[in-house]
Amino acid sequence: MSEREKSYALRGKVQLDDADLGGERNRGKPGRGEIFSFAAIADWAQDALARGCEVISDRLTCFRAVAEVGCTHQPVIVNGRHRKDLPDFRWINTVFG
Repeated sequence: MSEREKSYALRGKVQLDDADLGGERNRGKPGRGEIFSFAAIADWAQDALARGCEVISDRLTCFRAVAEVGCTHQPVIVNGRHRKDLPDFRWINTVFG
């Protein structure tokens, strides 16, 4: 499936958030961990995002890397607010849920 999806790029408004799938990890830093680096997001964005799309994310620093591939970035201040109070992230929270 991932091979087939390589030929597609996300367009328009893209909601972006970080998640570790697969349960608890016993290595790396607690919380968001080291895998969400600026370089990792830039590499992903190069392959996954169409130039000119609008990326909406929380203010995790590495998400600014989407600008490296010609996308706009709209960071949203979360500061512990509940999901229902963040309509900008409705769809990403639905997928994660």
